[in-house]
Amino acid sequence: MAKSGGIGPLIPVAVTGVMFAVVLGIFFGSQSDPDPIAEDVDVTAIEPDEPIGPAIAVLPFLIRANSSIAPGVADNLADQITKNLMEAEGLTVSPKDQVAVYENGVRPSLGEMSYDLRVRYIFQAIIYGEDNEIRVDARLDDGMTGYTLWTGSYWAERVTLFDLHTEISNSILNEIGMADAAPAN
Repeated sequence: MAKSGGIGPLIPVAVTGVMFAVVLGIFFGSQSDPDPIAEDVDVTAIEPDEPIGPAIAVLPFLIRANSSIAPGVADNLADQITKNLMEAEGLTVSPKDQVAVYENGVRPSLGEMSYDLRVRYIFQAIIYGEDNEIRVDARLDDGMTGYTLWTGSYWAERVTLFDLHTEISNSILNEIGMADAAPAN
């Protein structure tokens, strides 16, 4: 006579129980242990795409039609303003070769220029005059908002251009809250 019962019918139940315990252990074990890969990421090593702190582009000056201003005078004034702003601690200034694409006067929207040059502030000016007198109509815009932050008109004689570019540079720094960063004259 054969024995009834035995271990045979209990094996599938035991295997199912062990598998269930393993699955629960994996599930609850993964909940309590932090991901070891995520712990190894060094977030301080990630460099930002944008410059740190404020950034500005001084666009090439436009010369008003019917003006006797030589292109060299406009270029020199823009270069001197750029140089002054580069000396301000904490301010990033777009180099001349990056803004040169806007020399022809055809300019996209402020937002597009701000994005292309990776700056927040856009400074642009129109220069004109006769003989020894020069007038500069200047404008500082926030490329992120599209708002004009400041406008100014300046008259000068060619012999006082140094004073003019210093005055304009200081006005820009004052408007963006960096008056203390102005270079010493």
